Amino acid sequence: MGIDIYLCWTGKTKKDWEKQYTGFKSCGKVGYLRGAYFGGYAGVLEYLFGWADWSKGKISFGPRNQKKFEERLNQLKLVRANRPSTISSNFLELPIFLKRMGFNVSLAGEGGLKPLTKEEVKEYEDFLRLARKLTKRGKKFG
Repeated sequence: MGIDIYLCWTGKTKKDWEKQYTGFKSCGKVGYLRGAYFGGYAGVLEYLFGWADWSKGKISFGPRNQKKFEERLNQLKLVRANRPSTISSNFLELPIFLKRMGFNVSLAGEGGLKPLTKEEVKEYEDFLRLARKLTKRGKKFG
């Protein structure tokens, strides 16, 4: 069980869709992210897309929302680099989120944090890179 996120854009071909069927493995470069509940990574996706209103089952992933995703990813990368004290003090959602996920962390962003692996960070960066590339080509998301 988990969360599956598929990037959808205008002009998406059958081949593009087929590339996204990777089983249980995230593959950001083709526009697919998966977060399993048992490993806590569904929570990471909930955090990365926490700005979104999913009530319609889909969201726009245009430039403004790509920026929101990037800001949250950068916060997680700081945690990955074991520099939680550098997390912006006004960015309170991250420590609250980490506490909810069972990490030992104060609201100031200090404590023992389980960092994402380099491979996990790469998948999220690849996903964002693909979205930006498609945006430059004039594709719309939804």
